[in-house]
Amino acid sequence: MARIKYAPTILLLCILCLSCNLNSGGANSASAPKTSQKNADENFDVFFSRFKTDSVFQKSRIRFPLKIKLTAGEGDIDSTNLIPAGSLPYINLFTVNGAKRIVKKTVLSPVKVDVLFQLQDNGFEENFTFVKKAGQWNLVLIVDESD
Repeated sequence: MARIKYAPTILLLCILCLSCNLNSGGANSASAPKTSQKNADENFDVFFSRFKTDSVFQKSRIRFPLKIKLTAGEGDIDSTNLIPAGSLPYINLFTVNGAKRIVKKTVLSPVKVDVLFQLQDNGFEENFTFVKKAGQWNLVLIVDESD
């Protein structure tokens, strides 16, 4: 009879001990390094796939003010503009349908990648420079080399 009387109390104490053990160590502390490790090892191709299709993600991964360099022809002077966050629309170039486009990725270093975007037969050419900082890729520079 004494065993049955204390059974609910013992069961409750066991549940509390197990839940405290799970919350204090195992699940949460094991997942925290995975999150930071994921950021440290962010793959550029996975990032870029999302960057070119998700407008909210894209805005979060542009380092503002964004530097945009306009290259001039021979004898002309190049110009550089700084674009604040509110002035830059969604960059929808990479998903242009129907146009003959060329997208070429050049890995300059483990933390720097250039993506060249061209539209054939019209002289449009822009180079996007991405830099990996604190484990995340960010767009830091656009160079417009269009004719």
